[in-house]
Amino acid sequence: MDKKNIITENKSLSPKSFPKDKKDSLEKNLFTKLDEKKNYKNEEIKRTRLESLHYRRPDPYIKEPTELFINIEKKQILERSPDHEKKTMQKVVVKPSSPFKTFYGKKNFSEGSSIDVPVVLPPPRTSGTFLQRHFSPYDTWKANNSIPVGKKVFIINGNYPDVRKALLQRGWVENSDNESIYFDLKWARNARVPQNMLEWQFYNHFPRNFELSVKWQLYDNIKMTNKVTRANYLTFMPRSFRLDSKGHEDFSETFKANYSVSILKNFMKYPNKYLPDQIIIANTICKRWIQELEKQNYFEERVSPLVMNIEWKILTSKDPNEIKNSFARIMINSNQDAYSMTIKTLEKLEEVDPQFCLNGSKNIWIVKAGRKSRGRDIALFNDINQLRMHTSTSNSWVVQKYIENPLIISNRKFDIRQWVLISSSDPLTIWIYKKSYLRFSLENYSDDNITNPYIHLTNNSISKKSTKFSSSEIKGCMWSIEQFQEYLKNEKNIDVWNTQIFPAIKKIVKYSLLAIGNLGRKNSFEILGYDFMIDDTLKPWLLEINSSPAMDYSTNVTEILVKEVLEDAIKVIVDFPSGVLDTGNFELCYKAKNYLPFRRTTLF
Repeated sequence: MDKKNIITENKSLSPKSFPKDKKDSLEKNLFTKLDEKKNYKNEEIKRTRLESLHYRRPDPYIKEPTELFINIEKKQILERSPDHEKKTMQKVVVKPSSPFKTFYGKKNFSEGSSIDVPVVLPPPRTSGTFLQRHFSPYDTWKANNSIPVGKKVFIINGNYPDVRKALLQRGWVENSDNESIYFDLKWARNARVPQNMLEWQFYNHFPRNFELSVKWQLYDNIKMTNKVTRANYLTFMPRSFRLDSKGHEDFSETFKANYSVSILKNFMKYPNKYLPDQIIIANTICKRWIQELEKQNYFEERVSPLVMNIEWKILTSKDPNEIKNSFARIMINSNQDAYSMTIKTLEKLEEVDPQFCLNGSKNIWIVKAGRKSRGRDIALFNDINQLRMHTSTSNSWVVQKYIENPLIISNRKFDIRQWVLISSSDPLTIWIYKKSYLRFSLENYSDDNITNPYIHLTNNSISKKSTKFSSSEIKGCMWSIEQFQEYLKNEKNIDVWNTQIFPAIKKIVKYSLLAIGNLGRKNSFEILGYDFMIDDTLKPWLLEINSSPAMDYSTNVTEILVKEVLEDAIKVIVDFPSGVLDTGNFELCYKAKNYLPFRRTTLF
């Protein structure tokens, strides 16, 4: 075959020589196959993602309840599907850069050509036709237990009858197996989040709630408010330390500085109680303490060395000769007016120390076990040597400055239990309960006896152990917040609670949670029990925060309040996201606009 014949044969196979109807057929078949392949791939991807989330796509031909909530991740999957707001593609313009230009030889596509593409629709459903359905293990479990697919399921692990009642009233179904993985919401006393929990399941605890409930973690985090909110934590929480190696050093210096302050306060009341040498040394130490406080007010974290050993010996010694001999070694001028010097020092301390009023004349500190609650293993000390002996067995102890000027009602000390609900950690959303209650100590207050727990502790778990509990002047050792408001109105002639105390409490709650950062896990929520004490100037002080606060009917006051707060919590968690605006007595305290990042911390 010569060269001319070969060229002629190749030209005969060119697409240009194809009939026009055959070209149109090729185009239609090609576009149809590409469209079908793309739709099939999108359907497979979507089905796999939905099944991995244990969620079954509703059958459009079967009418059944579909109010089961779809979280954001599922909604995004559905929105990315090709069926979402699908628009029919009528025409496709093949551009000059298209590969079909080469396929069709010398055909000119400079102006573009329109190709009609048929839309492939599913065949109409007849009585004998059924669409394929994908069942998740959760659907199968519901079917085996005769539960409609649209019903929501909850688990209660603990004594929470009011939560159970509230959910059943809303048409939920209870799963009695506490270890089951099949539920939409689980309410448990155990603060640990189960590892096999899926992201869309709701749980009443956050993974990082230990940042609040473990006392030394709380104290370290609260100190972060200086950096996060620029609010000085010393204005709303008594000085607190973990008694590990680092904390012991800071606590020792702070204890000795406060001991010097207490000597000066006592000296103003009883001038003959101390030697002039002791007053001069106490003033010298307090002047160093003032410089340290000015640094702390500028957000310094560590406490500098403040007291020399020989100075501490002078302050604590009971032997006049030993005091004079030690003072002579220091070589300080003893011809000073101790009284006028003390007045100036105390005035300056009151100016720079936000906790000046908390420090009385006894220098009392309260020791707590870092991981325990309900008043267990709590003790009071004003002797640093006894305190060290008590805490020498472990480094999990924490020590906090005892509030020596508490507000006293009917000769009793009290604190306030305030409920706070975090409905979301991203964005951080804080709700505060407008009703709280007061817990009174069982016996009359006195700081002369620091070994009697019924004088200084207000926990119901402590008070009810006493034989005097049933005959207490204050019934159940508790007041409702309404009783406290009435008392304040009668004493102060103004509504101090709503104008001063409660707004301050809301600020403290906000600052404490902002200092923690993101608590982790999107679909978690948590009720926290904040404990506050009011001093004699009506200023609230944060003592600690409790996860899984007691919700039992310990007294008539708590029986009423516990029922209300749990019902209102369900309103916030279940009803409010569905558009129901009734949140009971929960008031929105704060909602972050931006995402709160995780902050690196260590549990041990």
